[in-house]
Amino acid sequence: SRGTATMGILLASYATMIQPLDWLSAASNLVLSVTGILLMLRPGWNMPGIASLLGTYAAFAGWQLFGAAGNDSGDAHATLWFLPASWAIFAIPGMLGRFRETLGERGRAIFTAANNGLYFLIFTVVWLNTYGNQGFWKVPAVFGFVLLILGALGRKWEDSAAASNFLQGLAGLSLAVVLKFDGYHLGLALAGESLVLALAFHRFHKWPEYAFAMLAGMGAVIVSVFLHLFPSENFPLWSGVLAAVLVVLAAGFVRLNVGQTTRPTPQQVRAGASLLAYSSLAILLFGGCYRLPIVWQLPMLAGFAVSFSALSLFIDRRRWMVEIAWASGISGILALSMITSDATRVGSGFALCAAIVACAIWHRPPTTEDSSPFSELDPVNFAQPFSWLFALLAPLLFGKLIFALNLSDHGNIGALAMGAIVLAITARLLKADSLGITSILPNMGALALVIPAVFDHSLDLSKAFSFAPAAGAAGILILSAFQPGEKHLLQIFIARGMLFVAWGVAILVAFPEGFIDLVALSAGAGFFWAWRRERSAPVEAWGWLMASLAALIFVWIEGNASILHGYSSEGMALVVLLGAIAIKTPRLPEILQISNSDNLAKVLPWLACLVLSIWSTHLIVVTIGWKAVVILWTVLGFGLVLLGLMLGRITSRQTGFVLLTAALLKLFLVDVWDFSTVMRIISFIALGIALVILGFFYHRFAPALKRLIDDDTPRPPLT
Repeated sequence: SRGTATMGILLASYATMIQPLDWLSAASNLVLSVTGILLMLRPGWNMPGIASLLGTYAAFAGWQLFGAAGNDSGDAHATLWFLPASWAIFAIPGMLGRFRETLGERGRAIFTAANNGLYFLIFTVVWLNTYGNQGFWKVPAVFGFVLLILGALGRKWEDSAAASNFLQGLAGLSLAVVLKFDGYHLGLALAGESLVLALAFHRFHKWPEYAFAMLAGMGAVIVSVFLHLFPSENFPLWSGVLAAVLVVLAAGFVRLNVGQTTRPTPQQVRAGASLLAYSSLAILLFGGCYRLPIVWQLPMLAGFAVSFSALSLFIDRRRWMVEIAWASGISGILALSMITSDATRVGSGFALCAAIVACAIWHRPPTTEDSSPFSELDPVNFAQPFSWLFALLAPLLFGKLIFALNLSDHGNIGALAMGAIVLAITARLLKADSLGITSILPNMGALALVIPAVFDHSLDLSKAFSFAPAAGAAGILILSAFQPGEKHLLQIFIARGMLFVAWGVAILVAFPEGFIDLVALSAGAGFFWAWRRERSAPVEAWGWLMASLAALIFVWIEGNASILHGYSSEGMALVVLLGAIAIKTPRLPEILQISNSDNLAKVLPWLACLVLSIWSTHLIVVTIGWKAVVILWTVLGFGLVLLGLMLGRITSRQTGFVLLTAALLKLFLVDVWDFSTVMRIISFIALGIALVILGFFYHRFAPALKRLIDDDTPRPPLT
């Protein structure tokens, strides 16, 4: 019987499709619809109803859409009038619980969803073919509203068919909104829909409202981004701000339901609230901030950063919406990416102040109990990256402000160096450690403006301003080294390194002809300070010593290079300094400690004697010539021997004997060939006599000479 009924309904529907009789055919479809539903009242007779559903809509589709009856397509108005009646008949199983015995709970939901979908599809195509798209938005609006009412009526019994109606009703109304509005009106409408659905979710705790609230919020974001990338009309600023406010309110109402529902789960509700919150931020950026003139976008982003930081850390103390804190970080990163964009002086100053305030805020996050189920996602638990973000942003914005003032090179150098000290003072007052470390960045900018003058002395840079970066580094070092409480070693280390480099660059710019000696004197000052305080010599002193020695070697090899305009006695201070530290060796700092500290006491005397010998030889050769070198080596050799005897230094004595030997060899192997024949004979006779005398003295006083050369007296301890 079921099979016969099903086949009869299908054949009748097919006959209606191939032989349309206009209104009479539409009426026959209604009869078939009623017949199928009545047969479904019998338990287990679901196939006749399904056949009636599919046959009725197939007949309408074949009649009106596919031309199954030939050229005669029938009356479209009949379709538009009788199609809703057919839908209403097939909607009965979804409204009456009696059909559960026939279709089951899940079957009723599927049957209802199929009825709604097929009806809307066929009605839409017929409407568009008949009337075009003029006023079509009313179709999904009316149909969605009807489905919404049906779904709401059946929700109290937890009916799955009612859930299908409600879900499809929301889809229809959303489509109507998209079709009705365009431009920024569409963004506002979607944002408003998101808020309304969030309120409904807060009231009923159901999946459809939750899902469509998310979709509407993301739709508002897509509209804002599209209007930003492809502006085709006036996009007022207030509309973007209002849409952002509506979506963030929706996020708040969704967030209220964490822990109130099991489907969706608390984690899903929390994720949905986060999605809406970030959607609100995106709308605020693309629909608000980026709609401003380019010169105001950077200060606006900085304003967002400090506002979100204060709102999250001071107002939302229970960490109810951690997305607010993340929004401050996102705004800071976007501001950092726009650091090279145009901005007014006022805007740059405002952005600078905002970055400093945000940095100070993130250095003191409140330590209150967290109510969020995802506490590991709370930036307060790891606030250091946020504090570093704004600590990096502040000095960069300061540099941007300085260059926006259009000062001269001298003005930029002085302002950057002074600004570094001001930022360091500000960091100390606000107890913002990361800002104290990054405050050196403007001083680095000042140094970058000074360095070109090292290679091009034609640049108009005064000697006084070349020392501005060094002064700035010294000021920061003093502030960091003499602050009360715990000292921050990283800040001190960076400031000392900056001072070391900036001081050398300043000397190269201001006094290139005296670089070697002035840097050596700087190192000597560091060693003298260590001797007076009986402490290890600072690393900078050793660094300046090596820099001075490297520059002297460079001059010896290359001559007077372009950046080192040397003079005849250049390097004297270095020679004296090497001699001083060879006699009284300073202690190495812990960072430079070697396994055997005696190695330094052994190396320095040899280095001092070597540099003294080469330096004096180079000086004599440049001023007088090679012939006078014999006299120099003789005098210097005897002097080093005497000095070694007086101080008990074997290195000095050995170097002296080497110089005396070199002088003797040069005299009788090189210089003798410049003499006349008579003088040459006399020289060799004198050489023979000298050798005989030396042989006599060596034979007579060999043990004493051996002790003189080899024995070493105890060295004084390192101080």
